[in-house]
Amino acid sequence: YSELGKRAEALPPTQESVTIYQGLAEQNPAFLPDLAMSLNNLGNRYSQVGRDPQEAWREAVSDSDGKSRALLQFFRLRYAEAGHVEAPGWLIDALRQADDPGIVAALHAEGRRHRLAGPDKFDLCWTEVTGKATPGWLALDPALVESAEAWRSTPTYHTERDHLLAHPELLPPESEPAVAEALLGLDDQEVNRYRTLLQLARERGVAEAYAAFLSTLSEPAPQEEP
Repeated sequence: YSELGKRAEALPPTQESVTIYQGLAEQNPAFLPDLAMSLNNLGNRYSQVGRDPQEAWREAVSDSDGKSRALLQFFRLRYAEAGHVEAPGWLIDALRQADDPGIVAALHAEGRRHRLAGPDKFDLCWTEVTGKATPGWLALDPALVESAEAWRSTPTYHTERDHLLAHPELLPPESEPAVAEALLGLDDQEVNRYRTLLQLARERGVAEAYAAFLSTLSEPAPQEEP
């Protein structure tokens, strides 16, 4: 429709798509990404006819709460151009609703993307809404966080070791906040494993730290006394 210049006629089917996915998402949160895509499409249609593109998002977010609200705000941040003036408010609202570490980690990443496009404006808005300074995780070096996430995501212990050998920037204690960001969403046992390995790597070197760790995996289980 819109390609033919009939922009107004493109609104009803897009609005219907939003309505359908809202109903589905209410029954099953797995449809939230589809709802978010429909909301983004509707926002684009609104923009083409001179309406506020955030209108549909505001209505959908106000009708949701908890994890669903946090996820909708996450997708809203992801679809928006970096540095959107309302991004700090969306992020703050989402973080107040999110209780899943995986969602929190994803929100943090989107927050850094938006702040990077205009730190001063972002920080001012954050302080106006919360009454506090922006938290440290917003100012982390994205490249350092990406390197830490790549370390966490390696498929084997050997590639994990090789990544740390190739990225010594993860070893200094100053890198700890970035590593902590990368470990968000993991269970306590895995977090402790990474932290222990990193500390050993700082003290003994990466190769020796992983040699000691890998040796514990190959040790036979102790025999019980008869």
